[in-house]
Amino acid sequence: YLNILAISTDTGKTWQQGTISEMKIIYSAYFTHQDSGFLVGNSGLISRCSRGFDNRGLQLTGTASALNKITFFNNIGLAVGDGGLVLRTNNDGGKILALKDLSSKKRQFQVYPNPTNGYFSLVGEGEIASVRIINGEGKLIYSNSTHLKGQEIGILQSGIYTVFITDTRGDTTVHKVSIIQ
Repeated sequence: YLNILAISTDTGKTWQQGTISEMKIIYSAYFTHQDSGFLVGNSGLISRCSRGFDNRGLQLTGTASALNKITFFNNIGLAVGDGGLVLRTNNDGGKILALKDLSSKKRQFQVYPNPTNGYFSLVGEGEIASVRIINGEGKLIYSNSTHLKGQEIGILQSGIYTVFITDTRGDTTVHKVSIIQ
């Protein structure tokens, strides 16, 4: 796959084309100025372009998640990606983005496997203080304040359930789990 970037400097009368070899897929572009902007795509990559094709820089974000959208407002840049990932810069992108993962505190536990045939476990970092599971009608179907990480939970009715996992610091992670019978 090759992404092609087309640039016009004469209001679309003529176009220059160049390839963006650093990304397989580009999901979003945002230009902060007439001749400089950002491209985001798969594998957590951000490419900053200025003055055409020859002045590009690949910026690593420390994540492998796909970045789906990038935007800027008042020199603040936000990139959002898969799994609730939010990256932020406060220096108009700067030479190297000062990015921060704002989602890491809330993403410490996962439901595995998901979807499931009815039995699943909670895996991740930290200690679990409590687990609550709500069915699609909003009814509490499971509550446990002594749940151990990795302990199997069984729900034998098909549907989509909301799992609330609270750790010993009081942070709550919320997941949807699909039960397929």
